[in-house]
Amino acid sequence: MKLSTHIALLFTALSLGGLAFTASADCASPPVGDAATVLRGKTICVTDSSTGEKWQEYHAPSGALIDYKKGPSDPVDPSKTVGSWSTSGAQVTYTYGQASYSYTVTGDATSGYSLCGAKNFTNVTLLSGQQPCP
Repeated sequence: MKLSTHIALLFTALSLGGLAFTASADCASPPVGDAATVLRGKTICVTDSSTGEKWQEYHAPSGALIDYKKGPSDPVDPSKTVGSWSTSGAQVTYTYGQASYSYTVTGDATSGYSLCGAKNFTNVTLLSGQQPCP
């Protein structure tokens, strides 16, 4: 995955009780109070509308960012740690090697979430746990 677009994958649509909600919030929506609460333990599914590229990354509670790929037990393309994530209030920062990207997380569990920064991502789904994207 491209490093700059890789961050894109990161966010929007909270999963509650195993249900995934597709995001309809945008960057005009209010910021969340705590991005860590929204992201921790979730897999984010994103399709970059400008390139068509897709990402699915798991926000491990430890701060590791894990590319799901074909899953943890796949013998050919297993999940692997690709970077880390951290938060401060509504801000989330993704670090891949020496490169870091920060976004403001906006929206809520009802309307969905968006990642807003140098590039905005509003077409994201968030799933509970580490699992494949639909």
